[in-house]
Amino acid sequence: MKAARRRAGPFALGVSSNRYDGAMPSLSYLSDHPQEAEPFYDALGRPNFVSADQAKELLPGWQDRSRRAELEEQEHGAASKLAYNLFKQKLARLPEGSDITLVTGPVAAGKSTFVQIEEGLTYEVNLSDPAKAEEHINRVLDARMVPHIVYMYITPELSVIRRAC
Repeated sequence: MKAARRRAGPFALGVSSNRYDGAMPSLSYLSDHPQEAEPFYDALGRPNFVSADQAKELLPGWQDRSRRAELEEQEHGAASKLAYNLFKQKLARLPEGSDITLVTGPVAAGKSTFVQIEEGLTYEVNLSDPAKAEEHINRVLDARMVPHIVYMYITPELSVIRRAC
């Protein structure tokens, strides 16, 4: 029972707010209010690992694999925005010199299951656009943190197979 409750989302874990009357706010709302989103996100169990994929776990129905493609299509933008805003918020609270790991790579490479550094912060981010990559790296450097970039690689064929599962 405990495992089922844990997978049901943050409200099953006891994270609640009178403001929402027991209903999970939408990812769109949370993406604009990262200070309110953080307790829900952190209750998922990996507060130092920020990713859009993990943010999608807040969606009602995400555990139903048959709905994931539909939910991905509808909610990926909001999940990415939420992850980015959470990353900025968490980054701002870390002490200077903290390790920040930016994990990137193709779809289904294992980025979301990457074991992050216990201290500091790990952010799963797309670094394929040079301008965006520079923006993310400069954000870390401007905060006087130590950036580490990890590229997870798998073959395109394996990416397609894993994505289909």
